[in-house]
Amino acid sequence: MKLRVFWSCLLGLCLMGGITASAKNTELTQDLTAALKTAPAGLPLDGVFTPGTTPENQAAIIQSKNPSSPETQVMAVTRQNHQVGMMWSTDQNAIDLRHDAELSMWLYLGKSTEKLRAGDGMALVLQNDRRGLRATPRSSQNPPGETLGVWGVDDDRRQANSAAIASRAILYSWALEFDTFMNTKLADWGQAAAFDAGISDHAHIAANYPGQAKTYQRHDRNFWPARYSYQMNHMGMVTGNQNFLANGNWHHMTLTWDALRSEVTYKFNDKQPSEGIVVPGQEMKTQTFAIDREKIDPDNTGQVRWGFTGATGTAAANQLVVIDRSESMIDASAEAKLTNLSTDNVVQDGQQVKEEDRLRLDYEVDYRDGRRAWRDVAADLRLPDHMTFTSAQVAYADGTEETLDLDAIKQHHLQVKLRTLSRSNPTAKIWLMGQIDEHTKALKIAPQTSTFRGGNQLLTAKTPGFVAFPQLDLALEVTEKNVDVPLGETTVIHGRVQSSDGQALNETETLKVYAQLGRRTVQAASVAADGTFELSPDATDLKLGRNTLKLFAKDAYGNRSADQTVILNVTGSLTFDTVGRQGSFKQTVLTGRAQHIRTNNDWSLQVSDTRQSGSQWKLQAAATPFTTAENDRLDGQLVYRTGHGDLPLTESAVTVERGTTLTDHTVTNVAQTWNARHGLGIRVGAGAQAGDYQTTITWTLADTPE
Repeated sequence: MKLRVFWSCLLGLCLMGGITASAKNTELTQDLTAALKTAPAGLPLDGVFTPGTTPENQAAIIQSKNPSSPETQVMAVTRQNHQVGMMWSTDQNAIDLRHDAELSMWLYLGKSTEKLRAGDGMALVLQNDRRGLRATPRSSQNPPGETLGVWGVDDDRRQANSAAIASRAILYSWALEFDTFMNTKLADWGQAAAFDAGISDHAHIAANYPGQAKTYQRHDRNFWPARYSYQMNHMGMVTGNQNFLANGNWHHMTLTWDALRSEVTYKFNDKQPSEGIVVPGQEMKTQTFAIDREKIDPDNTGQVRWGFTGATGTAAANQLVVIDRSESMIDASAEAKLTNLSTDNVVQDGQQVKEEDRLRLDYEVDYRDGRRAWRDVAADLRLPDHMTFTSAQVAYADGTEETLDLDAIKQHHLQVKLRTLSRSNPTAKIWLMGQIDEHTKALKIAPQTSTFRGGNQLLTAKTPGFVAFPQLDLALEVTEKNVDVPLGETTVIHGRVQSSDGQALNETETLKVYAQLGRRTVQAASVAADGTFELSPDATDLKLGRNTLKLFAKDAYGNRSADQTVILNVTGSLTFDTVGRQGSFKQTVLTGRAQHIRTNNDWSLQVSDTRQSGSQWKLQAAATPFTTAENDRLDGQLVYRTGHGDLPLTESAVTVERGTTLTDHTVTNVAQTWNARHGLGIRVGAGAQAGDYQTTITWTLADTPE
């Protein structure tokens, strides 16, 4: 009975101790399914990579479940707890250290959750271990997760020699690790738990030589009995937060080998999983590492095997790899270009094209170098939306040409099988002639990425994103074509914009009516949804006389109506600028003889003429007799003195002054010209009696001819 009670309690403690193995397996399986459904496009791996041949190896090549990349195969390095995995390039796919190479890949490093922490990580490895496909860390059982399937094994607390740790790694190798589980417990002597001691508790990318003693730094327990643990020297490190790597996203990395400099450069997160969508926290990071070739190629073969290793312990993760380019065998490139033949310009991202423009879409695939020809290249051309193509051809460097079947275009995809590309026939050029489909509103046409897949190479080429706007024949009508406008004022011009072929107007918020005087635009008016508009020129832009206003409608996409002409006749006016309400004459002593009396300087009489230069006017005056308050009449008369004599001013108007406008705005100060020989005055007789006399003068300004 005691035995039964003991086992029952032990089972209870196990069930309470966090996530169970079964739950872990379920979560990992679900995560694997999700990762495979979102796997980016990559290469088939059969015959290019092969699993390591050690008995404990769990790595395998599995199929993508993403319908957009059905031919993609995925390296599954680890998928469960307590696993080790190795996947190596075949002999034919080794890297030639004497030539530049570029490796391009997508990495999935698991997903850390509240219940399951991803670990331990994986590594990209270059190696010439004499065990070849059997290369793995030497351990009495599965290599600890800390080794990531490549580093030395620190499982002996009495081991005082770092060279012994290094001897248990994959030898003659260089490794770039993607570490998602921090092994920072220096005090756990000989428990394979201290490689990450001394760095922040964050996921990281780092590199070094697994088989070199200097890669491992010994730490001693400073009391008896002696105990040891080892920290790894992390070189070329890139760090981030705990979910920097194991965040459930695919991460792209490009690794380039510079043969002349003997350098490896890695760029992490240099592409985004989805076109045009940047995942927060996935900014590109890059490092360069100088490689000592003697440490990875001691026999000077010029070749190095490459691949991926990984290991898990209590923490686990789906650690997956998709290869989308390997220049270790074939160096090639692909490019897409869209040319507007109507304007003879290459269309750049964000530029505009018209509906009627003739467009040519070009794809060029170049084989630059390689150990073998590039065979069985399948081009999946993803063509821009809203385009119809009228012809398509492919031409090769050797002069052969093929006409492509346009009926093979399905849902904007065209599949083309290319002939073998090699040094003797290095180039394939595909071009398609087409136009934008008819439409009534501006279309934003997204960039499209095409793939060229063959052997161990997957190239992509992206078309530009651009805006296509419709061709509309705009018609502009105005209701006023000849308008008189007083100087200093404006008028309202009404009209309507329509499409002459009956189509709906194209986005009226971008459609405006412009008014030009000469070459200068003086006004722009918005167009209402029904096509109507109102336009009022600024009065300061209008000159006296005839103003020829040119109106046209134009939208943001280059559609423009024919011009309409509106004549604005700006008319001036003839007015009194100032007329004094009263004026006086000089005090005079009567002598008993006839005499002439002049005006004082308190008279104000100005004529304003804003008509065109050369306009004529005349000033007329009429006056009542001079009388006192008692109605006594003056022996005398108001006169207007001219060079031809005095003009008597009676109650009948008489013309006293004439003028001609010399500029577009003339003001004539009539009273200022008066003096003893010219202007207003009084002619008194010998019988005039002293007194205060007054008269009323009526001034008349006229523009009528004599």
